[in-house]
Formats: sequence, C-alpha cells, structure tokens
Amino acid sequence: MDLFFLESEHLIRHFAARNDLLGTSLSATCGQNLLFGPEQLSAMGYQPETLMNLGMQYRFHEFDQSLDVLFETEIQGLGFINLGMSIGNVTHLGRESLSSQDKGLKQLTFSYQDDGYINRKVQYCARQSDVSPDEYIATEVSRSDQSYSDISGVVPGPSIKDAYSTFLQAPKSVSISLELPSSFPLNRQYWESEIPAIRQLYVSVNNREIIAPELNIIPTGLSGKVDDLLAILSQPESQEVSNDHSKTIAATRNEEKDQFPEALNQREVYTC
Repeated sequence: MDLFFLESEHLIRHFAARNDLLGTSLSATCGQNLLFGPEQLSAMGYQPETLMNLGMQYRFHEFDQSLDVLFETEIQGLGFINLGMSIGNVTHLGRESLSSQDKGLKQLTFSYQDDGYINRKVQYCARQSDVSPDEYIATEVSRSDQSYSDISGVVPGPSIKDAYSTFLQAPKSVSISLELPSSFPLNRQYWESEIPAIRQLYVSVNNREIIAPELNIIPTGLSGKVDDLLAILSQPESQEVSNDHSKTIAATRNEEKDQFPEALNQREVYTC
C-alpha cells in the first residue's frame, strides 16, 4: 500500500491541534513540531505514492498461556521497523481472552533500520528552527528532563543521550530489548502509577551496544502519550477541536508541568 494517510485532512487537523497544545508547555527544538503527522512528513518530501509494506506474525503458546506478536513495517525512503512483544495470561485466541484486563506484557523488542528518514528530519527541523543541522542536533539532545518526559514519557540517561547524538549525526540502526521478570498488566489505569521491574535491558545504536544504559520512566508521562495518540485518531472527521476542549487539555498539561518535580522523585533508574 502507499502512504494514504498523508492526504487525510482529519489527521492533519488533529496533529496540528495536538502540536499547538503541547507547545503551550514545551520549548520545541523543531519549530513547534513536537508530533510528526501528514503535514510534517509531506514537508520532508514524502508523497502519498510512497510505498509501505505492513506485516504481522503471531504465535500462541498454550503451555504457558502466552502470545508472541511481531509487527513488521517497511516504508520506502524512511526505514524498516520491527516491533515485537510477548503477552502473558492469554488463555486462548478468542475475543474474550484478548480483551481481558488480566493480560500482561512479558517482553518487548524494537528495531529500526534507517532508510533516509533521520537525515530528512534533521534537515527539516534545522530549517524550522532557523539553525544549522549541527546546532539542531545539539539542542535536541540537550533538551530538559521535563521536555523528554512530556514528549515521550521516558528520560534518557547520559549514555543514551550520547548514543542519540551519534545516531542523529550518522543514522544506521537502533535495537532495544526489554524483558520483565513477570507479566506487567496492560491496563492503563495500572501503569499510570506503577513502574514495571526490569530484568534485562539491551540497547544498541548503530550496531554498538550501550553498556549500562540508564532509562528513567515517568509513568504519568508515558500514559499521556496514549492520550495524544487517541486524541489524534479517535475523533470523528467532521468534529473540530473546540476551544473549551483545548483549554481543558492545556490546563491539564500545565497541571502536569507543575507536578513534574514530584513525578521525578517517583522515577526509577534502570541500569543493566
């Protein structure tokens, strides 16, 4: 298939609305583009005719009631993305079991091989910020902990920031493997306030392993990323974001900002 969503006025409007709301409490390093949607991708040179391949594989293990799922994505001129997860407490492949709140994440793997996207993003963001590519990379990597948390829900430690800088300068590949000692519930209300224990964390950038990677997870920030995604995808196409709704979300963002120091005190640092 092709990148059909680049022509979706619905997605363009809602990505713009979410960028405006996030921009009320964050200093962006890419103009005011904190979330990348159809408008940003089009400005970076991607066209609706850009080819995209999607695939999914799954395997159910009855003996330990777990489900392994692998999503594979290839986008021409962007990259190759694999996202895998092992989900526990899946008794069978029926709707009732898959929608049960007892499900838990056991393992998560992610790999990305760049095919031109990162260089396009660096050039685009440098133009938007009216700086050189090197200046943009330095500013992007040195963002505050609050900025990292609000955008991704995760705050990288020094070793990961160094690898991030290297990757932006010479993008090749990223591999992440996260293994938990027991199934962690997928119920959002649970992981908004809880942090999963991690048995093993492996991070590799440009085929070079990061020794003792530090990753600070902010539960409320990570949960907020789901809210951003749902706000973009779940609204009917004919529905505009009302001023009252915008004010409510902005107020919530500001309230989260005020509470950020307290949230940082609740974080955990994982060193493996």
